[in-house]
Amino acid sequence: MAIQSISADLILLREQFIKNRLIFVEGARIIPTLKVLGATDNDLEKMKTVSDTLRDDPTPPFRKSKNGLLYVLYNVQIWTI
Repeated sequence: MAIQSISADLILLREQFIKNRLIFVEGARIIPTLKVLGATDNDLEKMKTVSDTLRDDPTPPFRKSKNGLLYVLYNVQIWTI
């Protein structure tokens, strides 16, 4: 994935977040971006278990759920051609 398309995708995600105050990004969409930003396959494997130690969410009585916030912190530079 080219840096320009990743930058464009991040801008679109930001706009959606500003509009809706909530977004869901599928793994297939965000993984290439995380890799360009420096994530390794090992890092991505670790993310699969990041919520294992969270407490259960008591609000949905019909299913077991774990909720938490995951922040990906990085310096964003908008690249130009």
